[in-house]
Amino acid sequence: MRTKRTRILLVAVAVILVIGLWAMRAAPVPSTPPQADAPHVVNKPGFWQVLLDLEPDPFEDCSEVTAWMKEHQEAFQSRIERKEVHVTVQYRPAACMTCLELGDVPLASAAYTERAVQLARSDQFVLRIQAPPTKTDIPAVDDTWVDRIVEIVGRDTVPCAFIHVETMPPGVPFRSVLLGFDRAQDAQDRKLMIRDHDQVLGGDLVFTMPTGGPRALAEAMNPSSSRQ
Repeated sequence: MRTKRTRILLVAVAVILVIGLWAMRAAPVPSTPPQADAPHVVNKPGFWQVLLDLEPDPFEDCSEVTAWMKEHQEAFQSRIERKEVHVTVQYRPAACMTCLELGDVPLASAAYTERAVQLARSDQFVLRIQAPPTKTDIPAVDDTWVDRIVEIVGRDTVPCAFIHVETMPPGVPFRSVLLGFDRAQDAQDRKLMIRDHDQVLGGDLVFTMPTGGPRALAEAMNPSSSRQ
């Protein structure tokens, strides 16, 4: 009888401790002024990670990278709509591009590591140009656009190194262009500017990527990096 009461008491104590831990972690934190570089894109921890202060597991394969990118796809693109043209710019992290090329491979594999290192040596964007509903013609894009496109990262302004206009089937209502910049990838936020030299875009276009996207991806792939 005494043993049964002891077990009940231990269970009750354990429940109280769990509730207490959760209450302490859920307690309101005094408000502080927002930091200028605080990311808008963050990784949301699960219930037990919050309760027990556990680090999430790093990604193991490309299926996890692909799932994360699908969930956070808006974190890597910017769109401008004008009466002259609609333009979307999408940033392509090396991890995403590697997984698109290789399929569902382990991130620890030699094939993934080698290709990801190669792709991380430069920044790449996909530019999609569409005509607005009131127009049918799409501005032509060719090699001369290289001189009008720059990437802005912090205080660095990087000229476009190359463009590749994808061949699209007749009738496709947009143009797709791959942009490359000779700058190693990192966790900083990026901007892209296109000069409107021939006055067909309604003025210069400045695309600002949502704050925190590259940083959030880096932390998701290597959670311990956010605590260093």
